[in-house]
Amino acid sequence: MKKILATILALTMVLSLGVSAFAAAGTGGPATGSQNITGSDASSLENNPLGIDVQLTATLPKPTDTYYVTVKWQSMQFVYSGGNAGTWSESSHTYTDATAGTWSGGEQTSQAAATGATSTITVTNHSNVAVKVTGTYDEKSSSGYTSGNEVKGVTVTFTGVTEEELHAGNEENTAGVNDSGANDNVAECTVNVKGTPTEDIEEAVVGTVTITIAAAA
Repeated sequence: MKKILATILALTMVLSLGVSAFAAAGTGGPATGSQNITGSDASSLENNPLGIDVQLTATLPKPTDTYYVTVKWQSMQFVYSGGNAGTWSESSHTYTDATAGTWSGGEQTSQAAATGATSTITVTNHSNVAVKVTGTYDEKSSSGYTSGNEVKGVTVTFTGVTEEELHAGNEENTAGVNDSGANDNVAECTVNVKGTPTEDIEEAVVGTVTITIAAAA
Protein backbone atom coordinates (compact mmCIF):
# COMPACT_ATOMS: atom_id res chain seq x y z
CA MET A 1 0.00 0.00 0.00
CA LYS A 2 2.84 2.40 0.72
CA LYS A 3 4.31 1.80 -2.70
CA ILE A 4 1.03 2.68 -4.34
CA LEU A 5 0.71 5.90 -2.33
CA ALA A 6 4.29 6.88 -3.08
CA THR A 7 3.65 6.46 -6.74
CA ILE A 8 0.52 8.56 -6.62
CA LEU A 9 2.35 11.28 -4.67
CA ALA A 10 5.18 11.38 -7.19
CA LEU A 11 2.74 11.79 -10.05
CA THR A 12 0.94 14.57 -8.21
CA MET A 13 4.19 16.46 -7.73
CA VAL A 14 5.08 16.25 -11.41
CA LEU A 15 1.65 17.39 -12.52
CA SER A 16 1.61 20.26 -10.04
CA LEU A 17 5.00 21.42 -11.31
CA GLY A 18 3.88 21.33 -14.92
CA VAL A 19 0.63 23.17 -14.33
CA SER A 20 2.28 25.84 -12.19
CA ALA A 21 4.85 26.63 -14.88
CA PHE A 22 2.22 27.27 -17.55
CA ALA A 23 -0.37 29.00 -15.42
CA ALA A 24 2.05 31.52 -13.98
CA ALA A 25 3.40 32.77 -17.35
CA GLY A 26 3.58 36.53 -17.67
CA THR A 27 4.31 37.38 -14.06
CA GLY A 28 7.50 39.20 -14.90
CA GLY A 29 10.19 36.57 -15.26
CA PRO A 30 13.09 36.96 -17.67
CA ALA A 31 12.51 36.21 -21.35
CA THR A 32 15.64 34.08 -21.50
CA GLY A 33 17.30 32.08 -18.72
CA SER A 34 17.04 29.05 -16.49
CA GLN A 35 16.07 28.37 -12.90
CA ASN A 36 16.23 25.35 -10.64
CA ILE A 37 13.11 24.59 -8.67
CA THR A 38 13.81 22.65 -5.49
CA GLY A 39 11.99 21.79 -2.32
CA SER A 40 11.69 19.26 0.43
CA ASP A 41 8.05 18.49 -0.29
CA ALA A 42 5.24 19.14 -2.76
CA SER A 43 3.99 22.31 -1.06
CA SER A 44 7.34 24.03 -1.42
CA LEU A 45 7.14 23.46 -5.17
CA GLU A 46 3.57 24.62 -5.49
CA ASN A 47 4.28 27.82 -3.57
CA ASN A 48 7.10 28.83 -5.93
CA PRO A 49 5.61 28.99 -9.43
CA LEU A 50 7.86 30.16 -12.25
CA GLY A 51 6.58 32.84 -14.61
CA ILE A 52 8.21 33.34 -18.01
CA ASP A 53 7.31 36.45 -20.03
CA VAL A 54 6.68 36.17 -23.75
CA GLN A 55 8.05 39.25 -25.49
CA LEU A 56 7.45 40.48 -29.02
CA THR A 57 9.67 42.77 -31.13
CA ALA A 58 8.82 43.83 -34.69
CA THR A 59 10.86 46.21 -36.84
CA LEU A 60 9.16 47.23 -40.07
CA PRO A 61 11.16 48.41 -43.08
CA LYS A 62 11.31 52.20 -43.38
CA PRO A 63 11.10 53.24 -47.04
CA THR A 64 13.16 56.23 -48.10
CA ASP A 65 11.40 59.30 -49.46
CA THR A 66 11.21 59.17 -53.22
CA TYR A 67 10.25 62.32 -55.13
CA TYR A 68 8.87 61.99 -58.63
CA VAL A 69 6.77 64.89 -59.87
CA THR A 70 5.69 65.37 -63.46
CA VAL A 71 5.07 68.85 -64.87
CA LYS A 72 3.32 68.81 -68.23
CA TRP A 73 2.33 71.89 -70.18
CA GLN A 74 0.45 72.44 -73.38
CA SER A 75 1.74 74.80 -76.04
CA MET A 76 2.38 78.26 -74.67
CA GLN A 77 2.60 79.74 -78.15
CA PHE A 78 -0.57 81.70 -78.76
CA VAL A 79 -1.32 82.75 -82.32
CA TYR A 80 -3.94 85.17 -83.55
CA SER A 81 -4.87 84.69 -87.17
CA GLY A 82 -7.62 85.02 -89.74
CA GLY A 83 -10.21 87.67 -89.69
CA ASN A 84 -10.83 90.38 -92.23
CA ALA A 85 -10.00 94.02 -91.92
CA GLY A 86 -13.08 94.83 -93.97
CA THR A 87 -13.63 97.04 -96.96
CA TRP A 88 -12.78 100.71 -96.92
CA SER A 89 -15.72 102.97 -97.49
CA GLU A 90 -14.81 106.17 -99.29
CA SER A 91 -18.01 107.83 -98.21
CA SER A 92 -18.01 106.94 -94.49
CA HIS A 93 -14.25 106.71 -94.15
CA THR A 94 -14.63 103.48 -92.18
CA TYR A 95 -14.12 99.79 -92.77
CA THR A 96 -17.23 97.73 -93.29
CA ASP A 97 -17.82 94.00 -93.05
CA ALA A 98 -14.78 93.50 -90.82
CA THR A 99 -14.52 90.16 -89.00
CA ALA A 100 -12.46 89.25 -85.97
CA GLY A 101 -9.75 86.63 -86.09
CA THR A 102 -9.34 83.67 -83.77
CA TRP A 103 -6.81 82.49 -81.19
CA SER A 104 -5.01 79.17 -81.07
CA GLY A 105 -2.98 77.99 -78.12
CA GLY A 106 -2.60 75.03 -75.83
CA GLU A 107 -4.66 72.28 -77.42
CA GLN A 108 -7.30 74.71 -78.67
CA THR A 109 -7.63 76.10 -82.18
CA SER A 110 -9.80 78.77 -83.78
CA GLN A 111 -11.15 80.16 -80.54
CA ALA A 112 -13.21 83.33 -80.70
CA ALA A 113 -11.26 86.47 -79.92
CA ALA A 114 -13.62 87.40 -77.10
CA THR A 115 -12.98 84.16 -75.17
CA GLY A 116 -9.52 83.36 -76.44
CA ALA A 117 -7.48 80.18 -76.11
CA THR A 118 -6.36 78.50 -72.88
CA SER A 119 -3.27 76.44 -72.19
CA THR A 120 -2.99 74.18 -69.13
CA ILE A 121 -0.02 73.25 -66.97
CA THR A 122 -0.56 70.01 -65.06
CA VAL A 123 1.53 68.99 -62.04
CA THR A 124 1.17 65.35 -60.95
CA ASN A 125 2.74 63.88 -57.82
CA HIS A 126 3.96 60.30 -58.29
CA SER A 127 6.11 60.43 -55.13
CA ASN A 128 5.61 58.25 -52.07
CA VAL A 129 5.31 61.43 -49.98
CA ALA A 130 3.16 64.54 -50.29
CA VAL A 131 4.48 67.73 -51.92
CA LYS A 132 3.36 71.34 -52.24
CA VAL A 133 3.18 73.18 -55.53
CA THR A 134 3.02 76.88 -56.31
CA GLY A 135 2.44 78.35 -59.74
CA THR A 136 3.13 82.04 -60.43
CA TYR A 137 3.28 84.32 -63.46
CA ASP A 138 5.52 87.33 -64.10
CA GLU A 139 5.52 89.66 -67.06
CA LYS A 140 8.63 89.51 -69.21
CA SER A 141 10.89 92.47 -69.92
CA SER A 142 8.33 95.07 -68.83
CA SER A 143 6.02 94.03 -71.64
CA GLY A 144 3.06 95.23 -69.61
CA TYR A 145 1.30 91.90 -69.93
CA THR A 146 0.63 91.39 -66.27
CA SER A 147 -2.14 88.94 -65.50
CA GLY A 148 -5.50 90.42 -66.45
CA ASN A 149 -4.05 93.59 -67.94
CA GLU A 150 -4.96 94.48 -71.53
CA VAL A 151 -2.11 95.59 -73.77
CA LYS A 152 -2.53 96.37 -77.46
CA GLY A 153 -5.99 94.84 -77.33
CA VAL A 154 -4.76 91.55 -75.87
CA THR A 155 -5.28 90.26 -72.33
CA VAL A 156 -3.18 87.51 -70.76
CA THR A 157 -4.79 85.95 -67.67
CA PHE A 158 -3.02 83.47 -65.42
CA THR A 159 -4.75 81.24 -62.89
CA GLY A 160 -2.31 79.61 -60.49
CA VAL A 161 -2.03 77.79 -57.18
CA THR A 162 -0.30 78.68 -53.92
CA GLU A 163 1.30 75.91 -51.85
CA GLU A 164 -1.38 73.45 -52.88
CA GLU A 165 -0.68 70.08 -51.26
CA LEU A 166 -0.58 67.09 -53.55
CA HIS A 167 -1.07 63.74 -51.85
CA ALA A 168 1.40 60.91 -52.29
CA GLY A 169 0.82 58.55 -55.15
CA ASN A 170 -1.22 55.44 -54.50
CA GLU A 171 -2.98 52.72 -56.43
CA GLU A 172 -6.11 54.84 -56.81
CA ASN A 173 -4.54 57.92 -58.40
CA THR A 174 -2.04 56.43 -60.85
CA ALA A 175 -3.95 58.00 -63.74
CA GLY A 176 -3.31 61.46 -62.30
CA VAL A 177 -6.95 62.50 -62.15
CA ASN A 178 -7.76 65.56 -60.11
CA ASP A 179 -10.81 64.39 -58.18
CA SER A 180 -10.48 67.03 -55.44
CA GLY A 181 -10.80 64.22 -52.91
CA ALA A 182 -8.59 62.39 -50.46
CA ASN A 183 -6.47 61.03 -53.29
CA ASP A 184 -5.93 64.36 -55.00
CA ASN A 185 -2.39 64.36 -56.40
CA VAL A 186 -2.85 66.78 -59.29
CA ALA A 187 -2.71 70.58 -59.54
CA GLU A 188 -3.40 72.72 -62.58
CA CYS A 189 -2.50 76.24 -63.69
CA THR A 190 -3.90 77.93 -66.78
CA VAL A 191 -2.96 80.74 -69.14
CA ASN A 192 -5.67 82.37 -71.23
CA VAL A 193 -5.06 84.82 -74.07
CA LYS A 194 -7.93 86.73 -75.60
CA GLY A 195 -8.81 89.96 -77.37
CA THR A 196 -8.31 91.55 -80.75
CA PRO A 197 -4.77 92.84 -81.29
CA THR A 198 -4.54 96.47 -82.33
CA GLU A 199 -1.14 95.97 -83.97
CA ASP A 200 1.13 93.18 -85.13
CA ILE A 201 2.95 91.17 -82.48
CA GLU A 202 6.14 89.35 -83.52
CA GLU A 203 6.57 86.23 -81.34
CA ALA A 204 6.93 88.36 -78.24
CA VAL A 205 7.69 86.62 -74.95
CA VAL A 206 5.25 88.47 -72.74
CA GLY A 207 5.54 86.50 -69.49
CA THR A 208 6.97 83.53 -67.65
CA VAL A 209 5.16 80.90 -65.61
CA THR A 210 7.16 79.53 -62.68
CA ILE A 211 6.31 76.20 -61.04
CA THR A 212 7.84 75.67 -57.58
CA ILE A 213 7.67 72.28 -55.86
CA ALA A 214 8.54 71.73 -52.21
CA ALA A 215 8.20 68.99 -49.62
CA ALA A 216 4.95 69.10 -47.69
CA ALA A 217 5.29 69.94 -44.01
